[in-house]
Formats: sequence, C-alpha cells, structure tokens
Amino acid sequence: MKSIAWLLTASLLLIHTQLEKVYATDHTLEANLNVKKEEVKPPVLVSQSVSCVRLMNFIIDNGYKVGEVSSFQLIRSSWLKSVVAIEYKDVLYVIAEIKRDRLGYQTQHYIFCNVPRRNWNAFRNIYDMQHSYGERFNAYIMDYECECE
Repeated sequence: MKSIAWLLTASLLLIHTQLEKVYATDHTLEANLNVKKEEVKPPVLVSQSVSCVRLMNFIIDNGYKVGEVSSFQLIRSSWLKSVVAIEYKDVLYVIAEIKRDRLGYQTQHYIFCNVPRRNWNAFRNIYDMQHSYGERFNAYIMDYECECE
C-alpha cells in the first residue's frame, strides 16, 4: 500500500513539474504574441530613390496576387509575355514581363503602381476581341509606371 502511495505521489509530482514547464512555455509564448511587431512598410516611392527590382520583390513578397494574364493567353502578343496584378494595402501593382526578343527568351520586368481596379479589369477583359492585349495594356496600364530606377 505504501509503494502505491509513493508511486502516486511521485507521479503527481512529475505531472505538477511538467505542468509548470508547460505553463511557463505558454506564458512566454503569450507574452511574445502580445508584443507588437513592427509593421512592414513598402520602400518610399520618391523619384529615383528606390530600385524597381527591390520594389517588385517587396510587392511580390508582401502582397497577394489578384489576377494574371498568362504567357499562354499572350502567345500572340509580340511584346507582352505575362502580366500579374498584386495588391498590397489596398493599392494595385501590376508587374509585366516584356519580351526583348521575338521568341520571348529574353525578357525584362516592369512594375506599375496605383493602377485603378477598373483599369486592370478592362485590360484583363477576355470579351474585348476588338483590341489586343498589347493595345489594352497601352490604354489601361502603361500610364501607371512606377517612379523607380
């Protein structure tokens, strides 16, 4: 009987010790979660103060993709390879991959800022068969090129 009581006491002591460790871990975790993390801010868009590559990487990493016109859809375009719209803090950015050669093996990426949602939708409109994607890009997106280097 004494051995069962001793075993029960040892088990309770072990459980109590484990609970203290769990509580300490939970308390530390809770304290860490309550720490206000510094908000990620986009690079400042002052003319020629930020590189376009850095801005594109930031938007790709921190925004979310709203839509895309794929290279398959743009197969007939002589200069557009792909176009992606990414939203970050309620601002729409468009990243376009432009062909540098006829086959599109060499390309260059460009970023466009503050594109109105209606312009993106008009560009992406698959029912506008009268105008090519290139014509629509020039009409709806091209004027919003970011001020970066």
